[in-house]
Amino acid sequence: MSASKLKTFFFFLAALGCSSCVPALADTPSTDAPKLPAGHPVLPEGHPKMTHPDMTLFELISSGIAVHRGEFDYAYAALTDAAKKEKNAQIAAYAWEAAVASRNSSRLLEAADLWLTLDPNSEMALQTKLADAVDRNDKEDMAKALAAMDAALGANAKSDTQSNKPSKSEKAAKNKPQEPGAWLARVMRVFARTQKQGMDTFGELVAPYVEKYGNRPDVLMSLAQLKLASGNGPQACRIARDAIRKTPDDTQLTGEAADVCWGTDTRATRKLLTDFLKRNPNDPYIRLILGRVEQRLGRRDAALAALDRAMKHPKKDPKLFFNAGQLAADCANPVLAEKYYKSYIETLREESPEIDLSRLDVWLQLGNAALMQNAPARAAEYFSELTTGPFASQARLREALCLTDTGKVEEARRILQEARSTLPLDAPMFWGAEAKLLLEQNRPDEAYGVMLDAVKAFPNEPEILYEAAMIAEETGHSDKAHETLEHLLALNPNHVQANNALGYLLVEENTDLEKARELLERAYNAAPLDPFILDSMGWLCFREGKLKAAYEFTQASLKRLYDPEVELHLIAILASANRTAEAQRSLESFVKRNGITPEAAQAAETFKLTLPKEKDAAGNSNRAFMRSPAEALK
Repeated sequence: MSASKLKTFFFFLAALGCSSCVPALADTPSTDAPKLPAGHPVLPEGHPKMTHPDMTLFELISSGIAVHRGEFDYAYAALTDAAKKEKNAQIAAYAWEAAVASRNSSRLLEAADLWLTLDPNSEMALQTKLADAVDRNDKEDMAKALAAMDAALGANAKSDTQSNKPSKSEKAAKNKPQEPGAWLARVMRVFARTQKQGMDTFGELVAPYVEKYGNRPDVLMSLAQLKLASGNGPQACRIARDAIRKTPDDTQLTGEAADVCWGTDTRATRKLLTDFLKRNPNDPYIRLILGRVEQRLGRRDAALAALDRAMKHPKKDPKLFFNAGQLAADCANPVLAEKYYKSYIETLREESPEIDLSRLDVWLQLGNAALMQNAPARAAEYFSELTTGPFASQARLREALCLTDTGKVEEARRILQEARSTLPLDAPMFWGAEAKLLLEQNRPDEAYGVMLDAVKAFPNEPEILYEAAMIAEETGHSDKAHETLEHLLALNPNHVQANNALGYLLVEENTDLEKARELLERAYNAAPLDPFILDSMGWLCFREGKLKAAYEFTQASLKRLYDPEVELHLIAILASANRTAEAQRSLESFVKRNGITPEAAQAAETFKLTLPKEKDAAGNSNRAFMRSPAEALK
C-alpha cells in the first residue's frame, strides 16, 4: 500500500471510531488517544482463568510499558500472543489499538481478523474491514463488509457474543436497547467527511440500508452529509431538514443540519437555528452555532450577543468552552477568547486530573489571544505547554519569538537549541530560526557561526544549506555563500530558490552572466510567477542591456509583491532607457513609501533625478531629507 493510501486508510479508520461528530460550525479538537493498557494493566473483570498466568501477565505488563515508550510493534506482538492464548476479546481489542498506533495496515487487518474470531460483533473490527475495502476501491468487498456490519449490528443482530465470560460493563451494554441502523449513520457520516472518491459507488451500495433504516433521524442526517460531500447541496439541505423534523429538539442533529445547509442556503440555516431557540431558548450549544452564523454573515455585535447569552450559565462541558473561545477569537475579542479557552483547559483537567494536554493546539489559540493583548510573556507560557504532536514545532518558534520580545534573548536561543533535540525532524528549521534571531539582534557574526555549525551537523540538508548561504551573503561572506549554493545545487540541481539565489549573486557581481542566465532560466521555468525570480530575471536583462525585457520582468515582480529593492531596480532600468519622467515618478513613489534612504539618494545622484522633499506629520521640513542628493549621502 502506498504511503498516501496508507494515510487515507488510517484517517478513514480513525474517523470511523468517532461515535458522534460535532458540526464544523462548532468544531472542537479531539483529546482521544489509543486506550491501550499502560504501565501495569489490570485484567478486565470476569477474565477467564489464565492458561499461562505468568507469561500472560508478563505480556500485558511489558506491552503496557512498550506503549508508554511508543514501541507499538512490540506491544502488538505481546498482546496478540496473549489474546490468542487466553481467547479473550478485550486483549484482542488492545492488540488492535496497538496496530492502529503502529500505522501498519497489514498488521491492522490481521488484528481485526483476530478480534472478529473472538467477538464477531466487534464494530471497530468490522469497520476496519470496510475501511480496507474502501481504500482498495473494491466494490465487492465493500458490499460484503456492509452486509457483515448489518448482520452483526443491524435489526436482526444477536444480543450475545462469542467472547469469553462478560464483565459487568459488557453485561450493562447488552442490556441496553438495540439501536438498529445506528452503525449505518456512523459509516455514512465518516465516509462523507473523509472520502473524495467513490461517492457514487458507496451511495449505490448503502441505498438498500438507507431504505431499511430511513426512519432514523441520524441516518437521514448522515445521508444529507453524504449528498453534500458529493456536491448536491440543495438535496442535502432538504434531507437534513427532514431529519430534524423527526426530532426537532435534538441539539446535535440541529447543529449538523445547520452545517449541511450553510453553504447552500444561509437564510434557511439561520431560520432553523432561531426556530430551535424559540423552543429551547437556553440551549447554549445552538446559541453558539447561531453566533458563528452571525459572525460569518459579518454581524459581529449579534455574534457577541449570542456568545454572551450562551455563556451566562454555562454547563461544565469542555466542548462548550472551546467553541465559545473559538467564536470570541473569530470576533476579534482576545480577552473573551483567552477566558473561554482557559476554562476549556480547566474543565478537561477537572474531568480527568491525569489528562495529557501537551499536544492540543488550543495552546496556540491561547498564546495568540495573549499576544493580541500585548502580553508576550503570558503568550510564551501558553506556547510552552504544547510540547508534542504536529503543532509542537510551531509552538517552539512562537515561544522563542515571545521571549525575544520580552528581552530574554538567551532563553529564546535555549528553547530553539533544545527543540533541535526534542523535535529532530524540524531541527534544520530551528537552526535557521536561531540565526535569524541573532541577525535581528544585530549579532551577525554569531548568526554566521550558528549556520556554520548547522552545516557541519547537516552537510547535505537543502534547507540548512540554503539558509546558511543567505546568511553568509547577508553578513558579508560572499565566497562562502557561493560555495554553499554550489554544493546545494550539486545535491539538487533543480532547487528553485538556490538557482535563483546563485544566479542573482552572479548578476549583482556582474560576472559570468551566461551562467547566471542558465541558473535563472531554470528557476523561472519552475516558478514563473515568483516575484523574487521575476526581479532576478529583470536585473539580469538590465545587465545584458535588454532594457525592454528588464522593464517587463521588474514591473511584473512589483505587481505581485512590492519590495523597495525591486522599485530601485525599476528606477535604474527606466533611467537607463531614457524614460526619465517615469523614473522620476518611480523615485517619488519610492520616497513616499520608504522615506529618503541612502539608496534613494544614490539613485537620484546617479541618474540625475530630483530627490523630492518630505515633510513630517506636523508639516515641518525634516532636516534628514536634504534637497541635494549629494548632501543626503553625507
